[in-house]
Amino acid sequence: MRLFPIFSVKFNRSQAMILERIKEYIDCKGITIAAFERSIGMSNASFGKSLKKQGSNRF
Repeated sequence: MRLFPIFSVKFNRSQAMILERIKEYIDCKGITIAAFERSIGMSNASFGKSLKKQGSNRF
């Protein structure tokens, strides 16, 4: 069972919107992606990698 289904290889439109909103939140708070990942207990670079994948799968 996947804990974070939004971090799959392919992104649909709603998943991409979720990632964009989380990125906006991180930018607004002025923290790094790594700090965000640590604060929510994610593994190192997992969210950052998802952002890169999402960027290459733009609609």
